[in-house]
Amino acid sequence: MSRGSRRTLLAAVALLALVGAARAAVKPEDVVDREVTIDDLKPMNDYRNRHEYWYQVPKNPRGTIVFVHGCVHSGYNYFPQSKECNACRGLPEQLSHTLQALRRGYAVIAISSVDRDTGCWSWNEDGWDVAELLKGFLRDWGLDKLPFYGAGISSGASFLLKLPRYIKMDGIMSEALGIDEDAWGLWEVSKYPPTIYVSMVRDTPTAKKIEANRKELTRQRTPVEVIQVEERKVEERKVYPTYFSDRFPSKITPELSKEIAQGLFEIKMINKNGIVQEDPREASWPWMIELQALVPGLEGQTNYPEKPQDVMARGVFSLMNLAYAKHEIISDYITAGLMWFETGGSGDLKKYLDAYTYGWPSEDKFLYTANGTEITKERITLHTRPGTLPGCAIEHIVQEGDYCYVIADTFGIDLETLQGINPQLNCELIQPNDTVCLQAGDPNLKDLETAEEVPYNGTEAAAPAAAPRPAPTQTGAGAGAGTAAAPTGAPGIALVGANVTAPPNGTLPTTTKAGPTTTPRPENKPKAAPVAKPAPSSSTTTATATTDGSATTASSDSGSSGSNTGAIVGSVIGGLAAAALVAVGVWYAVKKRRTGARSMAVSNPTFEQGKLDALGSGAVRLSALAPRDLELTEVVEQTGSPVGSARRRHQTPFNSDVQPSISTRQASRMGGEA
Repeated sequence: MSRGSRRTLLAAVALLALVGAARAAVKPEDVVDREVTIDDLKPMNDYRNRHEYWYQVPKNPRGTIVFVHGCVHSGYNYFPQSKECNACRGLPEQLSHTLQALRRGYAVIAISSVDRDTGCWSWNEDGWDVAELLKGFLRDWGLDKLPFYGAGISSGASFLLKLPRYIKMDGIMSEALGIDEDAWGLWEVSKYPPTIYVSMVRDTPTAKKIEANRKELTRQRTPVEVIQVEERKVEERKVYPTYFSDRFPSKITPELSKEIAQGLFEIKMINKNGIVQEDPREASWPWMIELQALVPGLEGQTNYPEKPQDVMARGVFSLMNLAYAKHEIISDYITAGLMWFETGGSGDLKKYLDAYTYGWPSEDKFLYTANGTEITKERITLHTRPGTLPGCAIEHIVQEGDYCYVIADTFGIDLETLQGINPQLNCELIQPNDTVCLQAGDPNLKDLETAEEVPYNGTEAAAPAAAPRPAPTQTGAGAGAGTAAAPTGAPGIALVGANVTAPPNGTLPTTTKAGPTTTPRPENKPKAAPVAKPAPSSSTTTATATTDGSATTASSDSGSSGSNTGAIVGSVIGGLAAAALVAVGVWYAVKKRRTGARSMAVSNPTFEQGKLDALGSGAVRLSALAPRDLELTEVVEQTGSPVGSARRRHQTPFNSDVQPSISTRQASRMGGEA
């Protein structure tokens, strides 16, 4: 090889290394979600090595994920029927897999097994052919140098867990399956990829295999995680009234979903609380036929392979199995799993699951009766308490994993309304142990008066009483046991630092508390404070204030020496005095920002009148004060009425208007990383 060729090769290698390092430097939570809806799912179809497959490659793909179906299913279940794919038969959880992967920027390929009679996978029949198919696909599309992941369900998961014997993979998610170790072939893989298992609460035999797999991979020092009932709530889902439309909106409307849910109650397939009463696969009677007799809009059959008209019935059948939580495909953890794979298995999966899990069970109160369904919207009030600060009617104690839409739900408003009250609110400033206060009071009064600013020394210090308003009444022992009498007038929303509480006399102590226990005050250094501009004065040595606010330079005494030396000395002294005054102003500003009493003072001009019907008439106020730094944001007018709660627990990849999309949640993250 010539010297020039060697230089070119070395430059290319260096460039690839830089690209790889840059990609690795991007945190999973910093990746912006792409805009992809179900209407954007337009796959291409091909056939190779005896296998048919469907795929979609986005612009600038970040990698590839292969989806491997379970028995009595096909690769075409991952895409909806359309003019681009007339043969496709998209089912709810499969479609959700595809949407999440494409939004994350990954190319998607879904392959059908050779056995079209049962739809199951055989390692001997499918293994080598599929590995070669995938190698060719990745090479043809220029994806072979990018990360390659896989997610499989049941029979497909068993097949996928063996696939690293024939092709290098960077991550595997096994849904509802653990493999027999004798059939695994781990000894044939030099470095097994990071692996996630999804273990369902009712699938005890599979859970035992998954645990055995976890121990073996741990012994081999392979990153492995198990999403299971004890920690991640892979448990039975309640069939709430819009359960089916939330997870399959392309085929089922909310009205039809309510009819289906009511019908399931009437045939005793679910109880009054929406809990599935019998294994849908092994029920002792033809419940689907009985259900369709009550709900004519539920079309189709549960046959395999599906006809176009069967997709709705098969979708309901699948979602009933998911609600029963025994052995079924589940899409809730795809995004979180991909994020963990992107870290090479070194990231905090729990953090990703807390922030990016879809499809949490509903927390609305509902009750099925013979006369129909009774529904009561329930706010997320797990971390709320009666107000303890002067003027606070309700307080929300921010927990790790709480986001703006959770706080919005606490107060019975949606995220858009919350952000509309103050678009400048930077949710990244909100951290665990902050307190969000729903205020009520006269808009002409300051909502939370700033206590005397004293450096925090670890002990309680008395503070001046707040602005006149009814003092909160203590109703129990300990911090956080009090309630604030909510004055009439205008409500508002404010954030105060780390659960500052107020005793019955209405004063604000300087200690910070988290619920019933004391939390040590963070020792964070304050951000640089703005330089305080000294107020004009009539008695400074360097300037004299005039009646119009301007300043004139002080003249020397007419009887003193007019020498140049005296003038220079006077100028120097005057300059030093001005510098000292500025320094004092800066010191005082920093001192104010480091105060132990983290309450908030907002002057009257920051408020503008508006109306928010759900909270009452008057000014609506939203401003922020984090426990480590004083951050005061402008309060703006908000008019109109909210349309309901954030419904955090109903989020699916199909209804991202209910909960913020991943990119919005990135911007709404509280305190940096959740």
